[in-house]
Amino acid sequence: MLALLILSQMTLTEGVIATVNDEPVLYSEFLDAVTAMGLDPANLSPQVKDSIVDQLLKQKAIIALAREDSTLKVTDEEIQRFADQYINNIVFNLGRYILFSRVESLQVNLNDTLQIKHLILSFGFPEDSIDFQDPNLLARVIIFVGEKAFDEELKKLGITRDEFVEENRKVIESQILYQKYISKYIMPKVKVTEQEVREYFETHRDSFPRQPAMYFLQQIVLPVQPSFEQEEKAYLKAKDIYRKIEAGASYERMARRYSKDTLSAKKGGDLGYIPRIVLQQSFSPDAYYQIMSTPEGGITRPIRGPRGYNIFKVVDKSGDSIRLKNIFIPVEPSAQDIRKAKVQAGKVIQEAKRDFEGTARKYSIAPQQINLGYIPAEAIQDEEMRKLLTNARQGDVLGPIYRDGFLIILKVKEYIPPKETKFDDVREQIYNMLVSMEVEKLIGKVFEEHRKDFIIKKMF
Repeated sequence: MLALLILSQMTLTEGVIATVNDEPVLYSEFLDAVTAMGLDPANLSPQVKDSIVDQLLKQKAIIALAREDSTLKVTDEEIQRFADQYINNIVFNLGRYILFSRVESLQVNLNDTLQIKHLILSFGFPEDSIDFQDPNLLARVIIFVGEKAFDEELKKLGITRDEFVEENRKVIESQILYQKYISKYIMPKVKVTEQEVREYFETHRDSFPRQPAMYFLQQIVLPVQPSFEQEEKAYLKAKDIYRKIEAGASYERMARRYSKDTLSAKKGGDLGYIPRIVLQQSFSPDAYYQIMSTPEGGITRPIRGPRGYNIFKVVDKSGDSIRLKNIFIPVEPSAQDIRKAKVQAGKVIQEAKRDFEGTARKYSIAPQQINLGYIPAEAIQDEEMRKLLTNARQGDVLGPIYRDGFLIILKVKEYIPPKETKFDDVREQIYNMLVSMEVEKLIGKVFEEHRKDFIIKKMF
């Protein structure tokens, strides 16, 4: 599990690839450096690999020197503060990974606040704390999910948070000593002038991209109701697949061939483990009962879900979460259904031109998600939306655009034109980069001056 992988990054048992005196270079540190450079660990040339390891060896050499310096001390308070910050980073990354993995596996419609609320509640998040007007709701949910998962992993390891910190005390101490050595002996020698920053900007002016146009967008989301013919078409297709499986066809092969859930279809329909409460809140009582009454290894009849028909295979239901496989056949509106919906949406658009937010609260199925926020023009991948926004300006109401069973009406609440990057826009960025380059040079110089004092071993 991801949590165990993250936890292992602070332990010394995960694999040491080199040492400087007694300071280890961990394999996870090597991987972090590789990914930070945007490289593939599986396709590194020997020269690049050696260069990265050499850089890590220099860092460990600084730590070795810091340990010998009697003026550099690390207090218990500093260790705890560093550990708290590190654990907070683990919690946030873990929570974000789990939350968005669940969104993907369950095909949660991010425009449907009811589905989102069910998802949040499935993690045990307090219902009275769910406020879709709160801009910090997502961060609060991520931290809640991450805290819960982190503590569960510690419980599996049989340790408390304090014990986790204590087991990794030397690693934490090393990081603090490194920072203190750099602050005391390296940073005072770093001199980056305003003229150097400006000269770098002028020399590399063409490498700084123009700042793109920005749109502050608002939305109204309207459902498109499929006709009875489309409903029947999807049901008959699901029923035919069900009969073939009953007649002996491989469930996994049928999932790969017919399921429209492309993510799980590639894995033979495997959805992984889903909390019972999510299933209970996502399906009707009859459908939920059918899932729960199906024995392990059995399959359900076609079940109508929020977006179409599901044929589930129950793999394991021994715990609070059930492992399922799924063949998903969506109920999709026909072209005629969409045309009719667009005609009706035209009336909503006329109202929206007079009062967009009031109209959104009246008609949108996601009234708590009116504001999409600032979006760079270059980040808009949807071709139809890009065309609509090409000549749009502030105050324009656009659409509707059809997407996955919904019509979306947009308003450009604010438009910020593109502009050339100016020196003040990137001054701080260039300064920090030049400082980092200077620090690396000085670290290399210190390393060479003390090379004879280090015992360096490489384990590869």
